[in-house]
Amino acid sequence: MTAKLDTVDVVTGAFGYSGAAITSELRAAGRRVRTLTGHPDRAGTEVDVRPLNFDDPAELTRSMRGAHTLYNTFWVRFARGHLDHDAAVANSRTLFEAAAAADIQRIVHVSITQPSLGSPYPYFRGKAQVEKVLAEIGVSYAIARPAILFGGEGVLVNNLAWLLRHLPVFAVGGRGRYRVRGIHVEDLARLCVELGARNDTVVVDAVGPQSLTFRELVAAVRAAVGSRAVVLPVPRASALRSLERTEPAAGRHVAHPRRIPGDGRWPRRLRRPGDRKGRLHRVDSRARTHAGPTLCQRPRSALPVAEQAPLSRRLVVKREMAGGGGRLRRGESVALAVALLWSAALLVAAVLAPAYQSTTETSSGTVTHGSATLVNENGAGVLLIIAVPLLVTLIVGYALWRRGARRGAGPVAWTFTGLLTGFNLVAMLSIGPFIMPVTACLAVACTIRQTRPPGEAGGAAAPI
Repeated sequence: MTAKLDTVDVVTGAFGYSGAAITSELRAAGRRVRTLTGHPDRAGTEVDVRPLNFDDPAELTRSMRGAHTLYNTFWVRFARGHLDHDAAVANSRTLFEAAAAADIQRIVHVSITQPSLGSPYPYFRGKAQVEKVLAEIGVSYAIARPAILFGGEGVLVNNLAWLLRHLPVFAVGGRGRYRVRGIHVEDLARLCVELGARNDTVVVDAVGPQSLTFRELVAAVRAAVGSRAVVLPVPRASALRSLERTEPAAGRHVAHPRRIPGDGRWPRRLRRPGDRKGRLHRVDSRARTHAGPTLCQRPRSALPVAEQAPLSRRLVVKREMAGGGGRLRRGESVALAVALLWSAALLVAAVLAPAYQSTTETSSGTVTHGSATLVNENGAGVLLIIAVPLLVTLIVGYALWRRGARRGAGPVAWTFTGLLTGFNLVAMLSIGPFIMPVTACLAVACTIRQTRPPGEAGGAAAPI
C-alpha cells in the first residue's frame, strides 16, 4: 500500500465528468492524483491541482514530472470560436509531447468507437488524428474507445429526458433503427485504471452488454418520465437542425445523433428527481455490474487492433412520476377535446355558415333573399377574434399537461380560462353565447386537474 500511495498519476479534467470518475477509481486503489485542469479555482484538498495551459508546454512538463501514468480525457465536444476540433488535436499533441518530456511511463487515452481519418465529421476525424499522434510519441499507451457514456451527469440520456418532458414532438433521425452501445462512466473509469496497470500497447472497445436501437432507447426514457411527446421520424438532416435549435432551451449542448456510433450496448438506471429550473435528470449510480471477465480477448473486425470490454451495467429505467408532468386524466382529455373541437367549429362556421340574412325588394315588386357569412360581412380580420377561444384552449391544454413539472402551470391555465370568461362578455354583444361552451369545458378541465391525487401516476419500473 505504501508503494501505491507514493505513486502519482495525472488526470486531465479531474473535476469533469469522466475525469472525476477516473480520479475516484484511482484514489480507491490507493493512488495519489494530480490534475491538469482549465479550472484551477476548483481545487480540492485531495487532488493536486495544476493548470492545463497548452500555451506553455514547459509548464505542462513540470506539472507532470514525477508522475507514472497520464489519463487523458481532454477533448472538445462542440467547436466554440477558435477552439475547434483541429485546435483540440494540436493541444493533444502538445500534451503528449509534454508527457514524454516529463518521463511519463504510460498514457491512457479516452477516445471514441470507430474513429476514422476519413470521417466527414470533425469529431470522429479529430479523435482518429489524436490516436495517430499518440502512436507516434513513443510512450507506452492504451486507448479506451467508449461509444456513449451515461450515469451521473451523462449527456445523452439526461438530454433525452429533458427534451421529451419539454417538447410536444420529439424528432428521430430516420427510422431510429441504428443501434447505440453505452458504458457507464464508472465502468469506463475502472477499465482505464486497469489499462494503466498494463504495459502493452492496446486499444479497447469500451462497450456494454446491451444493444438497443435509438428508437427503443427514446421509448424507454419517454415512458420513464411520463412524456406524451409524439416521437416523429424525420430526415436525419432535419433532426440535426432541430437539435441544434433546441440546445439553448436545454441550457446546455444536446447530444447529436451523428456522434452516436452505429453499434451499441447499454446500461443502468434512470431516475427523475424532478425538473427544477430546467435541470437535466440524473442517472442513478446503483446498478448491477456485468458478470464476467473485465476484458474479452476477442478482436473486432471493424477495429483490427481493438479488444472488446463488455463492462457496462444494464439500463433499467425507473418511472417516478410523483410531482411530474405528463398524462391527463380522462375527464381532462374529454373536456379539452370538446373545447378544441368547438373552437375549431367556430372558425369553420365563421367562414362557411350564413350568419346574416337579407331581403331586398325591387321597384317592380320582386323580393330577393340573401345571406352572408361572418367573414363576408366583416372581413377576414374577424377570424383573429374568432380564433381566440382556440388559442386559449391550446394554451390551457399545454399548461395542464405540463402542470406537474412546472409549478406555475396550474395558475396559468386558470388565468387564461378567466380571461376567456371576460372575452365571453364582449362576444355576447356581437356573436352571441357561442364561446361559452369552450369556457365551460376549460373550467371543468382545470377543476379536474386541481383535484388530481398527487401520486396518482405511480412509480413502476420500465426495464429495457
